[in-house]
Formats: sequence, structure tokens, C-alpha cells
Amino acid sequence: MKKILGGVGTAVAVVAIIAFKFLAPSAEVAVKNATGSGWDEARDYFATEISKLMKPDFEGLVLDETNQENITNCIVDKSIKFLNETDCSYLYNTATTSETEHLANQETCLAKVRFTEHQEGFRLECLKTYLPRSWKLMEKVFMGIYEEAYIRQGIPEAEAKQIGECISGKLVALFDGRQYKLIDDQSRDVENLFFPADKYIPDFEKDEEIVVILTECAPKDDAAE
Repeated sequence: MKKILGGVGTAVAVVAIIAFKFLAPSAEVAVKNATGSGWDEARDYFATEISKLMKPDFEGLVLDETNQENITNCIVDKSIKFLNETDCSYLYNTATTSETEHLANQETCLAKVRFTEHQEGFRLECLKTYLPRSWKLMEKVFMGIYEEAYIRQGIPEAEAKQIGECISGKLVALFDGRQYKLIDDQSRDVENLFFPADKYIPDFEKDEEIVVILTECAPKDDAAE
């Protein structure tokens, strides 16, 4: 099991948020755009789409619904605030503009203000703000890594799963107990948001406490080696 968690810090990368292009007509376009509230109309759609896109990655982490909602709502709020301060319009008047024309103009405007790049920054900010700092967040990742490793060694799936659960729980307790920092608040991108385990433990086989954990959780034959 040499350094099996070496790259765990980059194992989970939340998907990029795609700028949606669904637009709605409104007879009050001028008023809402002038007051900087036009994109407020898109809040529910933003929340639904962002939540849908991030759900698979959230499921890879030990993250409760409240934290997931906080992250999603944070991205939504920052995105809407940014768009309301641009010249890009979410709403349009069907009496003077066709949907095709509006979509084309809106796409051009989003590209001009670099909305995708800005939203990527919002995503990073919100993850840093609302992700828990405990290594408990990575427990499913640890469990999957070890479960798969033992299955490759020929251990039955049910037993490999138990071993993975045993090791992951003990590793979380060990890393939190040692106060290893999980999230890099200085990171400039999501892919490098988590510190890798080998930042703290370059060689697992030389760490006595980890050797004990692997021995306690491993199958008897493996532990005896």
C-alpha cells in the first residue's frame, strides 16, 4: 500500500459551472435592467442548473445538504450580482426583439464580460467559504481508494468494503488529530484546492501510526505479512 493516498488532494474536482443561456421575455425589461435587477429573474434557473451540475461531485464528498445549498446559493448570488452590473440583459421585449437575435446578442455579451471566467472564480470563493475543514470531507474518497486496492488483490468485494471503511475512518481521525490542513486557502483554482496527503506524509510505510491502521484493518493474511 505504498503512498496510496499521495494524490488524494486532487482526487475530487468539482465540475465547471456552465453559463446557461435560457432567456425569458418581459414587458418590464427596461425598468428591471435600469434598476440592476433583471438577472434576479434567473435565480431559480441558476440554482437548479448549478445544483444539477455539481451534484455528482458533491456525492463524492461527505457533505451535508446545508453545505451543498450554501455553496450553490453563494455561486448563484455572486453570478447574479455580477451580471446585474453588466450591460448583458437576461430579459428582452418580444415586441421589438426576436429570441434568436437576443440569444446571439446575449452570448456575445457574456463572452465580452468574461462571465465564465468570473463564475469560475465565484465557484472557488464559495468552496473555500463553505467546505468543512475536517478530513471527514474526504472519507468516501479514502474508502473508495482502499476498497478498490484490496479488490485488485483478490479480496472479496464485501470484505474489501469493510476494510476501506475501517481505514478511511481511522485516517480521518488521525489527520484531524494531527491538525493537517485540508483546504489551501491560497489556491487559485479548484483542481488544487485540497492539500494532498503526501504533503504531510511522504512515505506511508515509515509512519508508525498509519502502519498500525493498515495492520488493524487489513485481512488477517495481509496483516501477518
